[in-house]
Amino acid sequence: MEVSENFLIHKLIQEIIFNNNDIDFYSTYKNLKPKDKERFHETILENKISSNFIKYIKNQECTDQICKNFYEKCILQARRFQIHAMQVIDEIHEINRLFIKEGLTPIYLKGIALQKEYEDISLRPMVDVDILFKKEEILRAYETLHKNNFLRFDEKQYLNKNNINHFCRRFHHIHIITKNNISIELHHRVTRTNDFIHCPISKSFFDDFQSIDYFHEKINIPSTENTIIHSLCHFSINSSFTKLLRTLLDIKKISANHEIKWKEIILKFNDVKIRKGISLSLELISLNKGAVQNLDEARLLLKEYFPKKKLVQEAQHKLFDVSKKSEIFLDYFKDPTFIKAFPSLLFPSKKLLIYRYKITKVDHKSYLKYYKEKFLKLPLILNRKQNSGYVNYSSRLNSWLNKK
Repeated sequence: MEVSENFLIHKLIQEIIFNNNDIDFYSTYKNLKPKDKERFHETILENKISSNFIKYIKNQECTDQICKNFYEKCILQARRFQIHAMQVIDEIHEINRLFIKEGLTPIYLKGIALQKEYEDISLRPMVDVDILFKKEEILRAYETLHKNNFLRFDEKQYLNKNNINHFCRRFHHIHIITKNNISIELHHRVTRTNDFIHCPISKSFFDDFQSIDYFHEKINIPSTENTIIHSLCHFSINSSFTKLLRTLLDIKKISANHEIKWKEIILKFNDVKIRKGISLSLELISLNKGAVQNLDEARLLLKEYFPKKKLVQEAQHKLFDVSKKSEIFLDYFKDPTFIKAFPSLLFPSKKLLIYRYKITKVDHKSYLKYYKEKFLKLPLILNRKQNSGYVNYSSRLNSWLNKK
C-alpha cells in the first residue's frame, strides 16, 4: 500500500512539473489518505516548488479544492520567494560592482544562472547566491566584502593569507551572510572537496563563461552547456537529490529554450564520476516523465556510464524523501566515509573550530560550545524510529558513482 501511495504522490508531482496530463489531478489529490496528503504537502513546501504548484492549480481551476491551510502556506512561501528574488537582484548589482572595482572576475552559478531560463524569477527560488572565483581571487573577494562593510554584524573576518590555503583544501566555498540576510557562497571550485581531490570541471567554467544582462546590469554566468552540467552534477553528486525536485523544472526550462545534445554533454569531461552523475540525473528525470531527447541513443552508445534500474529507483526514493535527519542519523555509521571522519568530529582541530564558528582565536568556550551542540544531538542520535533507509540508498549510489 505504501508503494502505491508513494506512486500517487510521484504522479501528482510529475503532473505539476511536466503537465503531461497523465492523471486527473483533482481526483487523485482528493482520494489521497490524510497521511499521504500531508506528505504530498510537505514535499511541495520542502522542495520549494510552491510557486509552480500555485501556477498549476490556477491553470487547472481547482484552487478552491486544495486544503486551505496548505494553500495558505504555499501563498506565504511564494511571496517570500518573490520578495527574496527582488532583494537578491539589488544585492547582486551592488556586490558585482564591488568585485569589478577590485579587478575580480565573479561568475554567478546555479540559481542566478538558471533564472534567465524562467519567464518569472519567483518560479526559480534559491537559498544561496553562489559565486565562483579563481582560487587566487577567493581571499580578495572575501576581504572586499568585509572592508566595504557589506556583511552582517556577526560575520568575523576569520580567513587570511595564513589559513586560506588550508581552508580551500578542506572546503569548496566560503559561506557568509550580508547585512540584508542574503546568504552568499564564494566558491573557488565547482565540485566539493569530498567528491574530488582536484575539481575536474572548474577550469572549463573559468575558460568558458558568458556575460548576460541581469536586470539592466552585466554579470558573468557559465556557458549554457556548463550550467546544465553543473545542475545535473549538483543534483546527483553534490547534493544526492535531496529536496531538489526543482532541478526537474530547471532541465525542463533549459530543454525548451535550447537544443541540447545529451551525448556531448555526457562526454564533455573526461571523468567517469562526472559522466555517471550526469547519466544518473538524466535517467531520474526520464523516470519522472521528463522529456530527455535522444536518451535511448545516449544510453545505448554510453552504457558504461548509465545505472541499472534499481539504482535509479533508489535515487527516486531519495528525491522524494522528506525525512528529518534526526530520524536516520544512526544509519550514517554504515557509511565508511562517515566512520573515517568520526574521530575528527570527536576531537576537532583548532582550525576546524575557527572555520565552524567564524572566529579568529580558539579558547575553552569554543570547545564547550562544540561539545554542547553534540550533546544536545544525543537524543536525536539515539532515536531509531521511522528509519527511511536514506543513508542505505546514499551508500549504494555513492559506491556506484565512485566505481571506476
